[in-house]
Amino acid sequence: KELFSKYLSFREEIKKEIRPMLKDVHWLVFAADESRIVWETIIRRLWLPKGEKSIIRVERKRRSQSFLGFLNLKSGEELLFPLSWQKQDTIIPVLEELTRRYPDKRICVIWDNAKFHKGKKIKAKLATTLRDIHLINLPPYAPDTNPQEHVWKYGKDKLANNQRGSLEETVSAFTALVTGRTYNYHF
Repeated sequence: KELFSKYLSFREEIKKEIRPMLKDVHWLVFAADESRIVWETIIRRLWLPKGEKSIIRVERKRRSQSFLGFLNLKSGEELLFPLSWQKQDTIIPVLEELTRRYPDKRICVIWDNAKFHKGKKIKAKLATTLRDIHLINLPPYAPDTNPQEHVWKYGKDKLANNQRGSLEETVSAFTALVTGRTYNYHF
C-alpha cells in the first residue's frame, strides 16, 4: 500500500508539472519509451504424405530492430525512430533530431527510469545540444503509467498474428501500424 501511495503521489506531481506545458503553445510534451521487434523463422506445421520422412532445415537466426517512440500528448501523433541499440549513444542523436524538428519549441519528455535515461552523457548534453529538452523520469516499476506503452501494445497486438517473410517487412508493417493513427492516451 505504501509503494502504491508513493506512486500515486509521484504521478500527481508529474501531472501538476506538465499541466502548464500542455496548455502552452511553445511546449511539446511527449511520453517516450524504447521497444524492440524480434524476427525469427518458425515452422509450426509440416504436412507430408504418409510414410515419407520429414527433414526440416531452418536457419534459426534471430534478428531484431529497436525503436524509440514519442507520443505527443497534445496531438496524439506518434513519432518513431529506429535505434541500433537502446543506450545513451543511440538515444542522444534521436533527442537532437527531435530538437531540430521543432526548433522553436521547448520539449518535455516523460519516460521510464532506465539507467541510460539518466546517464552522464545525456546529462552533459542537456547543457548543450539538448538545452531545449526537459526530462521527467517516471517512478521505477510503473510501466503502465507511460502512455507510450499503450502504443507499443497496440502495434504488437496488431502485428502478432500476421507472419511476415523478413525483419524488414515486419519493421515496415509495425512502423505503418503505430504511426498511421493518432492516440488519445493521456498521462
